[in-house]
Amino acid sequence: MNLASGDDISHDVKSSSKPSAGDTAVASNQNGRRLKVLILDEEIPLPLNSGKRIRTWNLLRHLSGRHSITFLCYGTPENPGLRDMEALGIRVVLVPPLPPSNSPRFYAGALANLVSLWPYSVSRHHTRNFARAICKLIAKESFDLVHCEWTPYASYMNVVDKLPMLIMAHNIEATVWRRRAKHAPNLPERVFMASQTWKMARFEKRSFARARHVAVVTEEEAQTARQWGARAVYLVSNGVDTEFLQPTGEAPEPDSLLFLGSLDWQPNRDALQYLLRDILPKIQAAHPSAKLRVVGRQPATKLREQVEGLSGVEWVGEVPDIRPYFARAVAVLVPLRIGGGSRIKILESMSMGKAVVATQVGAEGLDVIPNVHCLIADSPADFSQNVVQLLENPERAEDLGRNGRELVLRQYDWSRVAKILEQAWIETASAAHK
Repeated sequence: MNLASGDDISHDVKSSSKPSAGDTAVASNQNGRRLKVLILDEEIPLPLNSGKRIRTWNLLRHLSGRHSITFLCYGTPENPGLRDMEALGIRVVLVPPLPPSNSPRFYAGALANLVSLWPYSVSRHHTRNFARAICKLIAKESFDLVHCEWTPYASYMNVVDKLPMLIMAHNIEATVWRRRAKHAPNLPERVFMASQTWKMARFEKRSFARARHVAVVTEEEAQTARQWGARAVYLVSNGVDTEFLQPTGEAPEPDSLLFLGSLDWQPNRDALQYLLRDILPKIQAAHPSAKLRVVGRQPATKLREQVEGLSGVEWVGEVPDIRPYFARAVAVLVPLRIGGGSRIKILESMSMGKAVVATQVGAEGLDVIPNVHCLIADSPADFSQNVVQLLENPERAEDLGRNGRELVLRQYDWSRVAKILEQAWIETASAAHK
């Protein structure tokens, strides 16, 4: 079992960290107030090899020039991302790191969690060291608000005391656990994940109602947050760096397909195994020359060996820059069955002008129109048929890619998303003063 979270794979932080046109726009909010914001998170959001890191980094780089940000997380001074954070003007305060997710202490904690009312992703990240660090910071400085960059960090609400808190819910975590339980491969995992679903729903309901201010990624999750007691809910969608990720003008390699995702995250592993087992054989039966590239970080050895042993499949692994792999692909495949929020990898694919074939879960939360911006199918037969259609009709793939690019330019550039988060900060801080 892996309890970590992530979505997409890597781009070059140097290209993505330069100021953009959105920085100027964000810097001119209606009241010009400079906020002091304390952000609580699990790690420095670099390198950019997961969806959560990509989201956190891009929002920070657009808001750091306008507001005073202190970023409290687990980590060590040797992390090279520390310099990039400081270059944005962000002060980073580090707490000694947690035990790695493959250590005996990690699994011992998961076992002990069976008798706890807290979900394990909450109890694992709640430590005395982190609580002490919060106390020291708020005792010395006057922050306008606390931004909880992942829902489990709302467990520090008592430590934060009277400071207003905005919870950034990247997903409704209980939904993710429920879907994991549904697709768990054996009874012990199903039982464990079902218990985590109940615990997480209980924790999220209490946290949303108490914090009152919650930011979510999709409209469906906004409705859930309101039902669970949040008074002010802000729709801060996922986004994409449309300058960094744009069509190259190169012709794709014929018959080339791409799967990408952080393979230390269970939903991506499940999606890849589903693709290899149930979908790809149907694609190859109808179109024998089809080639699939798999780009992903930190796969289990067994999964990597499985990929490398398949005909017509190329294992690539983690890459410093995903753009050349997008450029070669006719289509990007997102056969997710588990997850929450929305998929940054789909926005990145569309920003590169690439056709996407996804499941309903893969495409949820995005304002895409099926057959206009992407193709959507849930059964292996329908999914494979859509993929073959694009391989045999590259002009159709180009049309989808062009429409997708127009959509992200219009609606999903990070500069637009950052303005919404900034307004959420202003309103959260102002509500406390009132």
